[in-house]
Amino acid sequence: MVKSGTGVSEAPIREAIESGTDGIVLEGTGLGNATASLGDAVATAVSDGVPVVVTSRCHAGSTTAVYGGAGGGETLRHDGAIFADDLPAHKARLKLTLALETTTDIEKLRPYFGSYPPDPT
Repeated sequence: MVKSGTGVSEAPIREAIESGTDGIVLEGTGLGNATASLGDAVATAVSDGVPVVVTSRCHAGSTTAVYGGAGGGETLRHDGAIFADDLPAHKARLKLTLALETTTDIEKLRPYFGSYPPDPT
């Protein structure tokens, strides 16, 4: 699990990728946004075949791909991140762990979370 917040760099995601992690849960802000650096790292992780599930650190509510720009939820979705709907990070981590026992294909993992489909462009 990687938490986003002011000034968080790409280092936690980069280190997870380098250590051979099977998947990453990103605890974003608000509707599921991250810092620009984390956003870039999410794109790298997904392109390397590492699924990234986006959650929110908010107490209640679901993640929604609304904002564009570096680290914005819409950009994360465009880059292939999976949105966890209303699951908090700790539950999304458990769900991702179990789902990875079935498949490591990011597109086959997506329905487990009921998230947005990838951007068709």
